Amino acid sequence: MTNGKHFLLWGIVGVVVIGFWILRNRSQEVQPESLPFPQNIQALIEQEKQRQRLPGLAVAVVRSGKMQTFVIGEANWENGSLVSENTPFRLASVSKPLTAVATLQLWEQGKLSLDTAIQQYVPSFPEKQGKVTPRLLLGNLAGIRDYTGIEERYPQTHCEELRDGLAIFRDDPLTHEPGTKYLYSSFGFNLLGVVLEGATQKRYVQVVQDSILTPLGMADTTPDDSEHSKPHWAVGYYHNRGGALTEVPPYDGTCRIPGAGWRASIRDLGLFLQALLENRLLKPETQAMMWTEQTTRGGESTGYGLGWGIKTWNGQKVVLHHGSQPGANTQIWLLPAQKIGIAITTNLNEGDIERILTRLIPMVCTTDGN
Repeated sequence: MTNGKHFLLWGIVGVVVIGFWILRNRSQEVQPESLPFPQNIQALIEQEKQRQRLPGLAVAVVRSGKMQTFVIGEANWENGSLVSENTPFRLASVSKPLTAVATLQLWEQGKLSLDTAIQQYVPSFPEKQGKVTPRLLLGNLAGIRDYTGIEERYPQTHCEELRDGLAIFRDDPLTHEPGTKYLYSSFGFNLLGVVLEGATQKRYVQVVQDSILTPLGMADTTPDDSEHSKPHWAVGYYHNRGGALTEVPPYDGTCRIPGAGWRASIRDLGLFLQALLENRLLKPETQAMMWTEQTTRGGESTGYGLGWGIKTWNGQKVVLHHGSQPGANTQIWLLPAQKIGIAITTNLNEGDIERILTRLIPMVCTTDGN
């Protein structure tokens, strides 16, 4: 047999052996779904961290009145500091439910009307071609525009006062007559934050601190202020074109705190979901209103309530919110009928949270145990 034929034969044998080895190891790979709770959750996040090359990942599960947290990976890849249940991640648009709850608390207290023109609380905001109200802002129905691409990526402007951030869009016309169309708008929630300031004569951050964070013990929730960053904050990353993990450029969230500028730890997100499931933040009827899908004036469903997304999973109502920003991807889910809440956050903006949720939710909803 010639040398060429020898090489061909051994090459075929090598491919067969390698293929057998891969299949054998895959068959032995632990399937998280087969493990008892809570080991299945920890196994899942370990698997997904490796598969997606995530720097850090954190999960909170609330069910049966109890909260459990699961963490893995690095909060700071460069210095090797690890994620803990107290590591503050960027929430991005998961900031909106905080603003929604604070708004509805003021409404319950009679300090704010949901259906009055916002100029009652923010006289400096120009009149538009229709009546903009807090309710319409909460439902993304007001016609306030959203970011353009250049405004969304890596903002550098620092706002000492939240109202300073309104300058970006305050003089722009509405995109449509209020109430007639749905348009997701973080700017609308930033405006709502200034409405809360006008209704209370307190800073928006203080309103949320007094009404939500302090009562619930959410000690790791804070504005994403680059001028006052802390060493234990999760550093945001992305994979560059070569696939290397790279820190995102500097980012200042102070002009958009109500819509996309809070940080929180996974423990704090779990406390927030737990309080909602136990009706400790709002009256049951107010919470039901918040989680009711809105409609346009023409009767079209929007898929959004008052500061929360609304969908159905496995025949059950789900209220949720997703947030994505440079160096961050966060999502919260609540299944009110089952009293189940899930929060997931990672410090990689291209992290596939949906994939993790798809595998996680059946585990949480069908597994017995504590």
